[in-house]
Amino acid sequence: MVMTKLRLLSADSHIVEPPDLWTSRIDPKYKSRAPRVVRRGEADWWIVEKNQSVGSLGNTTHAGDRYRTDKPHEISLKDRWESVRRGAYEPDEAIKDMDIDGVEGAVMFPTKGVGGLWLVEDPQLFSAICKTYNNWIAEFCKQHPKRLLGAAMINLDNVPEAVEELRRAKKLGLRAAIITIHPAHERGYFRSEYDPFWAVAQDLDMPLCLHSGSNRTVRDGLPMDHYEQADPHEPLDIVYPNGDHWIRRSLTGLIMSKVFERYPRLKIISIENQAGWAGHWLYRMDMRYRDRPTTWGRFKGDAKPSDFFHRNIFVSFQDDWTAVATRKMIGVDNLMWGSDYPHSEGTWPDSQRVVHEIFHDVPEGELRKITYLNCARVFGFDMAS
Repeated sequence: MVMTKLRLLSADSHIVEPPDLWTSRIDPKYKSRAPRVVRRGEADWWIVEKNQSVGSLGNTTHAGDRYRTDKPHEISLKDRWESVRRGAYEPDEAIKDMDIDGVEGAVMFPTKGVGGLWLVEDPQLFSAICKTYNNWIAEFCKQHPKRLLGAAMINLDNVPEAVEELRRAKKLGLRAAIITIHPAHERGYFRSEYDPFWAVAQDLDMPLCLHSGSNRTVRDGLPMDHYEQADPHEPLDIVYPNGDHWIRRSLTGLIMSKVFERYPRLKIISIENQAGWAGHWLYRMDMRYRDRPTTWGRFKGDAKPSDFFHRNIFVSFQDDWTAVATRKMIGVDNLMWGSDYPHSEGTWPDSQRVVHEIFHDVPEGELRKITYLNCARVFGFDMAS
């Protein structure tokens, strides 16, 4: 049977940072501590500071391989830079890979920039890492501005500095911003110190993205790609199935502390945390609000926590069939598909087939919203082009 080609926009695609991105561009005073690639045996590893490992390149070199083997669990997470697809770091090649996949446009996220780099403890070094990346991704996306929309990295350790970098990112032409999926324990998003940042994000119409793996803390957990399977304290077999823990905590804090009452046009996006968890989480939040005293008092009128989710929050996923099955609980207008190109758990180059399979019984209007229209609306793609 010949598949009908679907119109797809990816709310979650990635570049892979070139090995010299930071060493060739960062403020010279940070150059010796900047992220860099080091070859160890048969694999390349990202190192920052003196010798802090923040992950390998293996997750970026096996796009589509899980669909070509009956043993995807044997795909290595270790590899070399030479194996990375050129589309992950050259704009023209990125467009070619999108065409192969049948994807019209994509929101571009970093790779290490949504992973281990958030563990850099020095806030000034991390801010320099973010600014350097923002300059690079702006240049990357400007080559094809209607199809590639870039997301800036923003360090919220210092809120006034974060406000200025968000303004600068907007001037660079970037269309969204990445903030940590979960800040340090004592700096949750329910704190009023973030209000100036929420206000500016709302005024600039910059969606704020909470991407899996971007934990800005050691106390509460590390990004998944930092772990080794052999770690006896945090094995991936436990970490991965519970990855939505961090996004649920942060989103709950934002909703219950009335951030969206104060900033009704603020957009918050969950990226690559899958989405099937959202229906049950909304039920539990509404039940808590209805039946128990609340830390921050009652909302105006008869509003419930889920009302703010449906107005202000959006959730992306790749191939999570449970999200499709529970889409009416979550909200058809709140779900967005993403390919996760070029990562090994993504859907490239089989996105058309995968989307057809997981949406096989979904009405066309709902399918178009989740795979195209919602992403265009939230991130501002020019649909006419």
